[in-house]
Amino acid sequence: MLQQEMREFMVKGQPFSLEEASLALKLSPKKASDYLFRMIKQGHVLRLRRGIYFPVSNKGLLPEEALADPWIVTPFLFKDGYIGGLSMLHFWGLTDQLFNTTVIFKREKIVQKTCVVSRFTYILFKDRLKMDLGIETLWRETVKVRVSSVHRTMVDVLITPEAGGGIQHVIDCFKIYMKEHYDENHFMPLILSIENSVFFKRLGFLIEKILGENHPLISLCKNRLKNGCSKIDTALPCPTLVTKWNLYIEKGLAF
Repeated sequence: MLQQEMREFMVKGQPFSLEEASLALKLSPKKASDYLFRMIKQGHVLRLRRGIYFPVSNKGLLPEEALADPWIVTPFLFKDGYIGGLSMLHFWGLTDQLFNTTVIFKREKIVQKTCVVSRFTYILFKDRLKMDLGIETLWRETVKVRVSSVHRTMVDVLITPEAGGGIQHVIDCFKIYMKEHYDENHFMPLILSIENSVFFKRLGFLIEKILGENHPLISLCKNRLKNGCSKIDTALPCPTLVTKWNLYIEKGLAF
């Protein structure tokens, strides 16, 4: 039989930790863990990972089906992280492509790049900005979820094209961003905090190709260049060097 304290977790309908359950049930962590193990066996609780659980309030569902939104659990699984990259490119309307994975940026060291929780897959990338500028909060049912703004999303995928589905997809999204979303008051504070020279090589090259060499961002990017050549996408061969930007590019890129 479910204890009243456990029913309260069901009503909230959001993930909870072993520590929270231990306090609510007035049990030691060991006894609370044993109790939750029984609840898992009975189909009342879904274990997401060690010490993190999700209530199954509808007995007509399989435990895995109770968790319908992969975003809901991100504040509990990745406490210092936020949803970004491919996930937010679609959310902000920069691409029509749907993706089966959720992209997470986090500051902590990434030990395992892919994380599978229940029936959902999360792909983890390093947060290169290491600050909260451009991080927003969305409500997903009863849970507050951290996500990247449209501006930070674009900056993140220019720093890490892999998180945006590769450089060609990033280019396609960048064209839409510059046409429909670009706002100097939001974009500039983000890029002025960046010390990554490769970012400015990519940004300057794309601005010149798409918007022309007279765009005001060109001079900023030139001033942030450092010696040495880089790839526009580290996952591609990139055999052609654009000496103006010290940038190797892939053949056949569409601008």
